[in-house]
Amino acid sequence: MSRTRLILQSAAIAGGWVPLAIAAGQSVALRMDDLAATTAVYSLIVAGGWAMSMVTLPLMGHVGDIAVRRGIDRRMLLVIGGLAMLACFALLGAVQGIAAFAGIWLLAQIPTSLIVTAASSRLANEAPVELRGWASTAAGVGPVLAITIGAITTLALSGVPSLLFVAPAIVGAMLLIPSVVMRPLPTRADDASDPSAARASRIYPWSLLIAIALAFSGLAAGRVYLVPLIESVSSNASETEVTAMASTTLLVATIGALAGTIVAGKLMRRGERALGTFGWFSLASAVPLAIFACVTSVGQVIAVGVLLGFAIGAINAAAYGIYLHRYSHRADPGRVLGLIVAAETVPYVLVPLAAAIWQASADAALIPLLFAVGALMAVAASALTLTRVRDTQRLP
Repeated sequence: MSRTRLILQSAAIAGGWVPLAIAAGQSVALRMDDLAATTAVYSLIVAGGWAMSMVTLPLMGHVGDIAVRRGIDRRMLLVIGGLAMLACFALLGAVQGIAAFAGIWLLAQIPTSLIVTAASSRLANEAPVELRGWASTAAGVGPVLAITIGAITTLALSGVPSLLFVAPAIVGAMLLIPSVVMRPLPTRADDASDPSAARASRIYPWSLLIAIALAFSGLAAGRVYLVPLIESVSSNASETEVTAMASTTLLVATIGALAGTIVAGKLMRRGERALGTFGWFSLASAVPLAIFACVTSVGQVIAVGVLLGFAIGAINAAAYGIYLHRYSHRADPGRVLGLIVAAETVPYVLVPLAAAIWQASADAALIPLLFAVGALMAVAASALTLTRVRDTQRLP
C-alpha cells in the first residue's frame, strides 16, 4: 500500500466530516439567527445532532462489519452514504421552520456516520504494519482537512446563505470518489509480533473512551462556540463580518492542526507510543484553552487558535493511532472505531446542552467558563491516559 493511497483514503474520511465540521460550528448558528431561534434552541439542536452521532457511529460501524462479512464492499457503503448525505444537506438549506430543520439535522448524522466508519475501517484494514504511522497521520488529517475545506467554502459563500449547507456536502461527496474507484487491497494480516496487539486484549477500553471524551471537550467548546466567542469580543460586527472572521480563524487554526497531525504521526512510528502521544498533547491543549477564556480581541482568538489547532491535530491523529495499533485487529473493527469516534462526539452533546440548561443573564459570561472547564478536562484526560501508559508498560 503506497502513501499516496493512504492520503486518498483519508480524503474519504474527510468527505464524511466536511459538512458536519462547518455546519455545527457556523452554518447552524447562522441559520438559527435567520429563524430567530434563541441561544438555548441553537444549543439543543447542536447537542441533539451530536447525540445522534454518538448512537449512529457505532451502529453504522457495526452495519459495515456485517456488510463485509456478507461480501459487500465498503465502497458501496461510501456510495450510499454520499448520496444520502447530499440529500440531507440539500434539505437543510431549503427547509423553513426550526422543527423541520432540527429533524433533518438529526437524520443527516446517519449517512455521515456511515461514511466516516466505512472509510476509516477500510484504511485500517489495508494499512500494512510498516505504514501504520503514516496511516495514523492520514486519518488524523481527515478531520483537519474537513475543517479547512468547510472554512474555505463558507468564507467563499458568506454572501450566499442558501449554499452554506449544500456546497460543503457536494465537496464532501467529491472527496469520496478516489476511495470509491480504488479497488480494495487484501485485508492485512495481523502482526503477531506486535506487542501492542498482544496487550490490547488485556486493556479495558472504557478508560480510553473516557479519556477521549475529556480531551475533546475543549475542541467542542472551540468549534461550537467560535461564532459566539468572536461576537463577544468584536463590537458592531455584521453577520457577514463575523462569518468571515470565524472562517479565517478556522483556516489559520487548521494550519497548526496539520502540523500537529504530522508531528504526532512521526512520534507514533512505534505502536506503544500512541497512548503517550495522546496523553501529552491532551495536556498541551489545556494551555491555549485556558488562554481562550481570557481573550479580548479577534486577533488574540486567531493567535491562540493556532496553538490549539496544533494540539488538536495531534490528538486526532493519536486517537486513530491508538485504534490502529491496538484495536483494528479485532473481528469487529467498524464497531470499535465507531465507539472511539462516538467518544469524541460526547463533548459536542454535553457542552451545548450545559449551555442550554444554564441560562446566565449574559451569554458573554458563559463563553469563558466553557473554555476554562475544557482546559480542566484536558488535564484530566492527560492524567488518565498517562496513568494507563504506565500500567501498560508494566505488562510482561
